[in-house]
Amino acid sequence: MVAFYWLFNAFFIFVELTGTPSSILQYRIQPKKKPAVVEWQTFKKCLKVVLLNQLAVGYSSQLALYWIFQKRGGLFAETLPSFQWCLVELAISMFIFEVIFFYSHRFNQNFGMLGIFDFLYGTDSRFRKSKSYERHSMLLGTTPANVLIPDEPKKCQ
Repeated sequence: MVAFYWLFNAFFIFVELTGTPSSILQYRIQPKKKPAVVEWQTFKKCLKVVLLNQLAVGYSSQLALYWIFQKRGGLFAETLPSFQWCLVELAISMFIFEVIFFYSHRFNQNFGMLGIFDFLYGTDSRFRKSKSYERHSMLLGTTPANVLIPDEPKKCQ
């Protein structure tokens, strides 16, 4: 998984560090708020955090969960579970993740994976009034979201 992460993101890291190809920069999430090129020192700090999370936290938690799996009598069967059972487990996992994320980020305007609790408790009201909410959809063309739904010009006072 670590190798897949780095292989998949190598192109994006290259764009962030070099600013080329410049045609890709228009698709950035915050094109006006960030510098065109990430400084090397900033990247190194980010790299340390990601590697720590992937290697130390990721592998140690995988080993711990594997140990718990074995202690509970889990077996690696030769047959796969049914598609319906996979969907049930996926739904349960998504619900648990949503609950944990929402309650661990309760005093911020952060949104869970699906935003179910944010919607139920009304904590997504600020998000629903923003341009980000208008842009919160799947784009199937090549036009960037900030061009399709531009920011309103700031009023001079």
